Order: sequence, then C-alpha cells, then structure tokens
Amino acid sequence: MSSDISAQVDIGSLSLSGLKQVTGILSVLSADDVQPMAMLQLQDLGTLFPTSGPVASKVPDHLLRCKSVRIERLGLMVGWRKGDSASLMAQSTGGQAVALLSVCLWSIYHETTGEILHAISSEILPQSASLSSPGLLEKAAKILADKLAVIGFGTILAKQVSRIHDAYEHLNVKVPFDILKLFSQDWMAEFLIGVSRALREEKATIRVRGSYGLGYISALMIALFPDDCTITIEQLVIHVGKNTSSINIDISASPVETLPEVHFMETVESIADVFLNPANAKYKSESELLPSGELSWEGHVAAFLRLQLHNLGFICSPEVVKAVGICALAMSDKICIRFKDQTPRIPAISILGENYRVMRHERCEIAMGVSLPLSWPPFDEAMRLLDEAKKAMKRVGPDLGFHEPTLVPGRPGPGLINCTVLATLKDLYLNPHDKATSAGAFSFARTSNIFGLGNEFESIIPWVSDVILDRIFHSINQTNPNTTIATSRGAITCVPSPYLALKDDDICRYRSIEVLDGPIIYNGRYYSEVTNPEAIRKTYTSNLSELGEKPRIVPSSEGCLSQLSLATRESLKGMVLETTLIESGQKISVSLAKKMRFLFGLIKVTPCEHPRMTPLKEEYCKKALTASVLSPDPKEGSIAVVQTAGNPVAQILALSDSWTPAVLCYRCCLNCAFEQAKEWKASKIIVT
Repeated sequence: MSSDISAQVDIGSLSLSGLKQVTGILSVLSADDVQPMAMLQLQDLGTLFPTSGPVASKVPDHLLRCKSVRIERLGLMVGWRKGDSASLMAQSTGGQAVALLSVCLWSIYHETTGEILHAISSEILPQSASLSSPGLLEKAAKILADKLAVIGFGTILAKQVSRIHDAYEHLNVKVPFDILKLFSQDWMAEFLIGVSRALREEKATIRVRGSYGLGYISALMIALFPDDCTITIEQLVIHVGKNTSSINIDISASPVETLPEVHFMETVESIADVFLNPANAKYKSESELLPSGELSWEGHVAAFLRLQLHNLGFICSPEVVKAVGICALAMSDKICIRFKDQTPRIPAISILGENYRVMRHERCEIAMGVSLPLSWPPFDEAMRLLDEAKKAMKRVGPDLGFHEPTLVPGRPGPGLINCTVLATLKDLYLNPHDKATSAGAFSFARTSNIFGLGNEFESIIPWVSDVILDRIFHSINQTNPNTTIATSRGAITCVPSPYLALKDDDICRYRSIEVLDGPIIYNGRYYSEVTNPEAIRKTYTSNLSELGEKPRIVPSSEGCLSQLSLATRESLKGMVLETTLIESGQKISVSLAKKMRFLFGLIKVTPCEHPRMTPLKEEYCKKALTASVLSPDPKEGSIAVVQTAGNPVAQILALSDSWTPAVLCYRCCLNCAFEQAKEWKASKIIVT
C-alpha cells in the first residue's frame, strides 16, 4: 500500500472561504479592477501566438518594472506598483505574448480591442476557456497596453512606413496611397486567427498580398513575429525572418482600392486559397486622424508627421521635419507674456528657468528626433523655409501639386503641418522622463487650435497671462484646471513640476510639466486623476493692514499660517487631495491646484545688490499693505506685501485667485521689488 497521500478538494462544495488560499493574486487583480478569468483567458490566448524578436525580448522587463516617482508633500506616487496585474503576465510566455499583442492592437483599435480578442478567443480557444465578455477583455487589455506603451508601437509603425517609402523610391515607383487604410475588427480577428494557425501548424504559411492596410500589418508582424515573417515590396525583399517564413507579406500596388488577398497554405503540394471575407469590412472615416498608437517620445513629432502625411497623400521629407522644429523654436522667441497694456513683456519660454534657451533646444531635438541648429532665423524666415519644404514634398499617387491638408480633411481649420508646429511648441514646455510616450494622433488633435492662431501665423501677438496655462499645458486641463493636481491616461502621468519638490525658495526657478512613465499609485491601486476641490472661500479682510503703522518692514515669515495639512482620500471618481490651514482656531480649506495654475503667471523680480534686510522706505509703506496667505487681493492702486519668507508652500498659497499680476521678491530688497511691482502693475509682492 502506497504511503503517498495527496490532498483532494471537493470543488462542488468550495465556499468563499476557500478563496483565502489565493487572496494574494485576487487582491492584485482587484486593485486593478480586472476580472481573474479575463486575465486567465488572455494568458491562454497568448500561448497560441509564439512571439519573437527584439521587442518581445524586452516585454518581461517592461511588465515587471516598478519604478516610481514621489510627488513631494502629496503622499502620492507616479509610476508602476511592484506585483501589479500586468507583472503577473511576465511569469509565462503566454502572458508575455498576449501583453505584446494587446498593446499593438490597442494602439490601432483602442476600446474595440476587446471585440477582436473576444472573436479570436471564440474561434481558437476551447469554450471552457473562453468565458469573458468583450468588455472584460477590454479592461484587461487596457491594463497590459498601458504598461507596455513604452515599446512605442506608433514609432514602429512610422519606421515601417518609412521603409516602404524608401523601397518604392529605390524602385522609382509611386507609393500606394492605401497602405495605412484601417481594417475592420472582424477582418483583423480573422487574419490573426490565420496567423496563429500558421505559426503553430507544421509547414503552414499565411500570405497577404496587396497594399490596402499593409502598413499596419507589416508593423504588427515586425513587432510580434519578426523571426517568422518575410516582407517583400514589388518582389523586393526588405525583411526575412531567421526561423521560418510562416507569414509572408507581399506589398504590391493595386489600381483600385481593395482589401488584400489572404491565402492560407496547408502544405507545399496543395494550396487552398481561403479568402478572409471582406464583405462586412468597415472603413475608417477620412474625416479622422489616422490612429498611430503610442509613440516613443524621441522623434514622436516626426513619426506623427510621416504617418498622417502619408494618409493624406504625401511623403514626409527630412527637410519638412527639420523645418517644423526650427519654426517651433523661432515661434518660442516671438511669444511673450504680458498682463496689462503698457506693462513689460517677458518671453513665455522663460518660465523654464535661467537655462531655457538650452533646454528648449534639447527638448525640440528630442521631440523631432533630428539634430537642429543652435541658432535659427527669425520666425517669418523660418515660415518661408517651411513653406518651401512643404512644396518640395512628393505625393503618394498622382502629382496634383501641393495644397496643405487641414488637420481634419474636408473641414476648415489649421493646416496639418502648421498645427504640428504648435504641438512642437507645446512640447518645449514638457519634460519627458525615462520611458515616457506620446499619445500620437489624440495628443495632436487636442492641439489643433489651442493657441487661437488659426491657419496662418502672421498675426501672433503677445499672450495674456490668463490663457498661458490653458493653452500650453492643455495636457492636464482637459476638465477643470482649477481642481486638477495631476492627470494620467494610463501609460503616462502629467504633473506640474513644482509638486515634485515644494522645498525650493525660488518657486519660479523652473516651471514645467513633468511627463512621467506610468499611472498614479495610491494604496496599491492605480488612478487616472488627482483633484483638489475648490473650497468656498471666506474673505479675511482682517488679514490686511497698513504698513505705515509699523516702524520697520523687512522680509519675514509673519504672513505664513501654521499647521498646513495635505491629506489624500479615495472617491468614486478618483483621488482627492484636501488642503487645509489652521488660523485662529479655524480650519480653512484652500485650493492648491488653483494656486498652482496661477504660479505659471508669477513674475520673478530682477535681483538687486542691496542687503536683503533693507527696510521698506517710508514713502512705500504708505502705499502698501501687509498680508497673510489668506488675504484677499488689495484694492486697485495698493500693493500687498505677503510675508512668506522661507516657506515655498505658503508662497504658492499666497497667489491670487485670479490672473492678477504678482511678483516674487527673490534675492532682492523690498524697495526694488516694490518699484518693479509698480512697473508690472502688480497687486502683490510675495516675499521669499
């Protein structure tokens, strides 16, 4: 009689208490709001797609990464949790494969990716393993796609389109106009089912021939199965897999727009053509931007231009890419901030700090993916050079001359390339961290007219301060800029730079938007937004008093209130930050988000050589008021001195609740600050 004893469980009588055996995994999945069966189904599906190549080799590391950045004083992290749902997929080849498949499909089809995965599962998985609905699969795929967005499928797509362009130029043949047409979800599902069979069955091969949509197909295959595919262009081989040729992509121009032929070959001796039914194919509307997926930040503007211009009938030349970058730099010279008529003007780009000239050039080169000159012509000359580069572009198909397409074909609005200049200008104010990505078409569409400049740029005038943040930092102001602390779209999070370090005495030293890899993390869960509700403010007139009553006014911290409290909580709509102060025994709510918005309009005075503790002149004392961080703005003609020395958070809270000019007294005596405040027609001097 054997002494081996094996444990047995009566599944039929399993109760909720039995789930305690797997609470660890369940808690991970619950934190991401993902159904366990959906993840298991995707993992099973991934086993039927044996991926290969350099992109696939990086998937485990990307899925397991758990690096995060702390948002100072807010008690929040931005990045990726250790042991999240996506990292569970790194533990198996099936999980890795389906994660890569998910991010590629999501880049093209977004929320309808679940329908494709459901259709594939229903066809090639056993019924017992295909239990999740398209909606549940969509949620699971989104989690995987967000974490793997770092692979930059949009950039891979742009590179494949460039290879196709180069091959046709080498052959001296016109590039087919329809290589970036979009297939229906049904067509893509049927095609991927055939790919799975070809990869798993001995001597099986799937061949796609034509041009319609094959830009997408070639990018998918290069990302997923480069070792098992061959790509030819008009019989010119541009890629050969090192293992087998289970997948053959033959790109050849067709005189009419038609779906490509798809042939599944069972054996070498007997070829049976099995056409994937195109009857129900749904074509993407020409009035929308071509979906490009997540783009790697380096060169994302150039990648976007190549894809969109091809879709509109043009081949993007290197000269156009370079000219767009130069125009953005030249435009940054011309855009200034001013608050009221007859006040001084300062370059808008100067909010990046003392090294803004070097910083904007570096950021522009990264966004464009090309080297740019260290000096550039004036804006008018830069625009002339861009116009010349536009007119020199080659067309895909018949040469009908150049007419710049609008961002949305068939509708009035800014030209696509001019709009890209604006998007590049916005990028100068964004600081991409390691593995940050761009949302591609979505990001550029939101930039279409945020500067209010229309199709032509000749009428550029200085911006007024009450629109600078709303226009430049559109990435974080999709809902209410007065309440938004940080916002995430899953793959990246955008947060104003001052939140990362609220310790710098010079709160104007560097003002930018940090683009961080990953979503917002709190209590082991991911969130898409942190809000700071705008509180109903009382007017504290008692906090204003005339300085003439005091014999000696020097920089101090008298205006700071004690017991600043920052607390976070979870709500149905996301994370909420509550900011409170204690004054005279009263608990007062303040909106740090609203104050931070107005920080981008704060003016730093020019430093002086006088001793910092020089008392304010008597003649100025008669025209000034002392104030705390809760004081209202003084009446017109008066200037409030807010004594917040040594307290950066108090200095931010001292900002006005509207776009009223204020100056920061940094490395400057109060007298010189007062004189500069009058020149700027400012109502407040905030003391550091």
